[in-house]
Amino acid sequence: MSVNEMNLLVGRENTALDNRVLGAIAMISAPMLLVFFMFGETDPSVPKTLSGELMSLTGVLYIGGWMCGAVGMRRLRATGKGRASRIVFIVQMMLLSFALLYSVMEVCGFSYENGGLIFAVADNGYPLSHLFMIWVGAFVWRAKAWNGAAKIAPLLVGAALPVFFALSPFVGMKTAGFGFGALTAAGLGIIGYTIQKQSYRLIFASLV
Repeated sequence: MSVNEMNLLVGRENTALDNRVLGAIAMISAPMLLVFFMFGETDPSVPKTLSGELMSLTGVLYIGGWMCGAVGMRRLRATGKGRASRIVFIVQMMLLSFALLYSVMEVCGFSYENGGLIFAVADNGYPLSHLFMIWVGAFVWRAKAWNGAAKIAPLLVGAALPVFFALSPFVGMKTAGFGFGALTAAGLGIIGYTIQKQSYRLIFASLV
């Protein structure tokens, strides 16, 4: 085996190991929003307590894990290999960065009263990043790189917000929040698991 071939195999294995970490983080962080809806305060008019600010950490973990999943999807070319899929990834990471900024500011005690325009703009990253997953899901569907549950996983995340608004008038925000958290946990969890599974295949391929 030539030196170049050995370097190629080592590079593929290292990438797969990195993807395994990304997939693991995505899976662990996937249910964080569901945890918030179960134990956190969802009424924005209620004054924030120390425990409430600590519960806001679930948002940081949730978005951080989602970003890891997005990077893993991009590395595995789940949305395709063309220029359009690259643009989709860039837009997705921008929206998730705004959502992460919002979560960090929330943990630090910022709100619409003292967060100013930055807080308001960052807040939009949350709904837009979820809705944008419908577009991501369309690219995954078109690319045909993923099959089965993995193929519809991004669409589950994208559908979470419309389902939340559709259920809220009938079952209340708390119960609708459980539905929101369950859909995002399932969708992002499947994405993380798929990244892990495909990474193991890359490791096996590098050894044979």
